[in-house]
Amino acid sequence: MTPKESVRVDSYIELNRESGRLIDQKLVGFTVRSQRSTKTRAVLAATERWRYRYVSLTSGLYEGPPLTASYETTYTLVRQRRGWIVDAVAAKPLTPIR
Repeated sequence: MTPKESVRVDSYIELNRESGRLIDQKLVGFTVRSQRSTKTRAVLAATERWRYRYVSLTSGLYEGPPLTASYETTYTLVRQRRGWIVDAVAAKPLTPIR
């Protein structure tokens, strides 16, 4: 990923850490809705389904039952010498976030 996208992901990790937890998550569904590209940029729209649980940083135990979330996502990728990398991800929740 680009540095810009890395900052966004790191911010979410830090938010959870400051809350005394981490997230154990698994992508359980990924359906591409559309895609378009040029030689240097690509946009991929998808629908994603996730299963996740929060884990206490102090006890190492799960906090509550498994949860699920679904999103409509749009990935923007840019071509660099090493190949295609994620520059940005936009996500619209399809289910309430807990």
